[in-house]
Amino acid sequence: MTATDKDRQPAVDIVERETEAFLRRFKPRKLLVGLSGGADSVALLLALLRCGAEVHAVHCNFHLRGDESMRDEKFCRDLCHRQNIPLTVVDFDVEGWRRDKGGSIEMACRNLRYARFEELRNDLGCSHTAVAHNADDNIETMLMNLFRGSGTRGLRAMLPETEQHILRPLLTLDRGKIEAYLSAIGQEFMTDSTNLSSDYRRNFIRRDLLPLVETRWPGVRKAITTTIANMREEETALQAYSDTFFHIGDTDLFYSAIADCPEPSWVVRRFVAQFGADASIASEVSRSICARPFLPGKRWRVDGGQLVTDRDALRFVADSPTVRYVLCDQVMEMSERVFKEIRRNGGNEVLWLPYGSNQCEVRMPRLGDRIAPLGMKGSRLLSDILKESGLDVRRRREVPVVTRRTDGEILWIPGLKRSRLDVIESSAPEVHLISIHREPTFPDTIC
Repeated sequence: MTATDKDRQPAVDIVERETEAFLRRFKPRKLLVGLSGGADSVALLLALLRCGAEVHAVHCNFHLRGDESMRDEKFCRDLCHRQNIPLTVVDFDVEGWRRDKGGSIEMACRNLRYARFEELRNDLGCSHTAVAHNADDNIETMLMNLFRGSGTRGLRAMLPETEQHILRPLLTLDRGKIEAYLSAIGQEFMTDSTNLSSDYRRNFIRRDLLPLVETRWPGVRKAITTTIANMREEETALQAYSDTFFHIGDTDLFYSAIADCPEPSWVVRRFVAQFGADASIASEVSRSICARPFLPGKRWRVDGGQLVTDRDALRFVADSPTVRYVLCDQVMEMSERVFKEIRRNGGNEVLWLPYGSNQCEVRMPRLGDRIAPLGMKGSRLLSDILKESGLDVRRRREVPVVTRRTDGEILWIPGLKRSRLDVIESSAPEVHLISIHREPTFPDTIC
């Protein structure tokens, strides 16, 4: 081994030793690896490959930097070709996504990227997706969360593994060690020109704030890393306590559960944080829940939906109900027994019609929908019927309506009301018993 090789070997040993330890700890079956072309992702891909992991690379082209975006894509293609690594390139329309969803460019890119990662992970049979966040990224994340007014969950920064099957093998390594590793193995990488500007908050922390702080506290990065480790321990203990009130993934926080809690606002903050609520929203929600008199129906916009104060619980209500429905039809000859059954059907769980379900449509309610209820004169707003139903706010959003295909008139609100339109007469030769069922996707045809 030459003197130059001896100088380079420590950098190789450090990175690959950490990578091997990570692989032994998490035992991934096959890894989808995010590859931007930058130093971190290139080092991650090659370190995993050299440590024996089975990898499939994915490059996201957001088309935000013109020729530079295409340059990075070509670099990733060439690198994977030389290393015989399978590569998937994904193109995104960021501005189109923002027109539909709103939010910043950074948020749009992140949401698009991770959603596609999860789809590819499943399609390719990968156990995890590996991303190249490093120790410096984690420090920056912690500081950004600190400036936003975060609690322990934000101050613990990023985790080496998440419930969304994300792994971060380089999280213990700083940027200097990673670039030294690439130099040692003779591997080039691309530089994103936007990282050279302080216009973005993260870049400002990286390029301006931390170097300035280091002029007074040279060991600040190590100190912050220690704080992150402490916050992880604190968060683990606090999570065990908060599990007595709700579990991560729950979409309801019942007021009765926190009635005797000494700090209910703390529980509320932890509950709403999982839906992307910032500190100001968390404070508003806490004040609303504790207000006297309590007023249900207040709403706050969060990621993918709304937080709503219902009568018995604070609920997260998704923008689009996940439940879908299909109609089914049973034809029956009219008889005295059948007619008695029709008249006895007071629960509105099924619908009796003189024609088949092929003349009906099922859809979700629309603003201004009205029904002419059986046994009443005139019509009523569907929204009023739902408010009086006793259903919670989320279940109300999942109630469909069945309409007459010819004119769109509402015939039935399953379980709640049926219209006085097209009521069965005893002289009808046959009747159709219409039932409704939940399905994973909205039907194009009626069964």
